[in-house]
Amino acid sequence: GTILAGIDQTGEVRGGIFFVAFNILRQFSKDKDFEVTLYFEKSNYLSSVKQNAFLNSFPIVCANYCIGSGNSAKLIKNTKFNPFDYDIYFNVEYLSKLNADIPKFYVLHDVIPLDMPEIFTKEGRLTFFSNYNEIFDKNTNCFCVSNHCKEGFLRFFKILDSNKMIVTYNATSNQFSYKNDKKLLKKTLDKYNLNVKDRYILSFCALIPRKNVPFTIDNFLKFIDKNNINDLKLYLAGGGDPNRVVNNSNLYQKYKDKIKFLGYVDDEDVNVLYSNCEWFVYPSLYEGFGMPVLEAMSSGAPVVT
Repeated sequence: GTILAGIDQTGEVRGGIFFVAFNILRQFSKDKDFEVTLYFEKSNYLSSVKQNAFLNSFPIVCANYCIGSGNSAKLIKNTKFNPFDYDIYFNVEYLSKLNADIPKFYVLHDVIPLDMPEIFTKEGRLTFFSNYNEIFDKNTNCFCVSNHCKEGFLRFFKILDSNKMIVTYNATSNQFSYKNDKKLLKKTLDKYNLNVKDRYILSFCALIPRKNVPFTIDNFLKFIDKNNINDLKLYLAGGGDPNRVVNNSNLYQKYKDKIKFLGYVDDEDVNVLYSNCEWFVYPSLYEGFGMPVLEAMSSGAPVVT
């Protein structure tokens, strides 16, 4: 069968949806029964795609070409694109819309902007709602990453038919397993200027309010202070501004050298960091699924969440 795959996750923002999208595409690429073409509603992302060898290995089509930039940008319809050349449209998120009467399947992740309005702007909430509202109808087929995800979408989008919403849990990629390789660990830690002799607690998440990072930091500081622990570090891996999640308390000033912000971690380093931590912490306030918890468990790490 031929699949038109809508994807706007090009790797510029490496969050959970990015990895879900890429792993689904990897599986499709291994199955000879499917021919996959990447679909973009607009051509804005094409420069990023061309820099990604994996994405660039697929045929790519755009419904519209974006000419110019800013307020002067214009959209020109791609008259050579015919959606009826494809058997189905499969989308891992809502950004790329397709206005054609062919079978459509969407992967749904969460309704966080609607369930946690206090951490989103009014404009952001309205954009989220309207984007989904435009693509949903009574014939929409959905794969939901959890029962919690399905229940959330049914609450906010009454047009959806629960009988056409299948709960299909996320899974880790095959790269995750227990790796107790000290040479590999040292090589990995050296890359991020970390000491192989240090024991560490690990957390993987974006440095945003929903991930509850200040709670993680505050409790780590209290824990090592109360128990007089000198050889334990907290490694925080993920994108974002550290200044948004730390406070300049006396306790933080005393132990700030115990906390290391790693930023984005290369894919090949994630497994070994999981496998060799004392434990993994993930006290997020809200998740549609929470992939890092499953990845850590698959890597043999004790998990606190």
